[in-house]
Amino acid sequence: MDRKVDIVVGIFLIVGLASLAYLSITFGEVDFLGRNQYEVTAVFSDVSGLQVNTGVEMSGVKIGRVVDIELKDFRAHVRMRINDKIDLPDPGTEARIVTEGLLGERYIAITPGHGRDNIPKDGSGEIVETQPPLLIEDLLSRFLFGEDDFEL
Repeated sequence: MDRKVDIVVGIFLIVGLASLAYLSITFGEVDFLGRNQYEVTAVFSDVSGLQVNTGVEMSGVKIGRVVDIELKDFRAHVRMRINDKIDLPDPGTEARIVTEGLLGERYIAITPGHGRDNIPKDGSGEIVETQPPLLIEDLLSRFLFGEDDFEL
């Protein structure tokens, strides 16, 4: 009798773990193989507060995520994976680091360009027009210490 209970409990445990894994992958938008995505790199002068796995959005819709941030030639190179259904026009596509709300998490906002060609989807694509984050600390110090070139 104890053996049957052990087998039923074991089967229940395996089914439960498999269900949990399936739900985590489905709702967590995990893509192990990078299918249906392509990589694009954006080069920023400053990426303060930006982290790996941060969202990439266009017009308020999530289109990808940040997969790597590294320093090369004193500039931050941010690699992003973008949904392959999204074509990014070249030239003119711009990447900005913005903040959710006043003190929220930072993410990358993409503004499409005006070019007739698209950024290549083979991983060699690069967004050259970028804007670093607007830092509240810098604005406050400029305002408090009366720098002449203060502007929003």
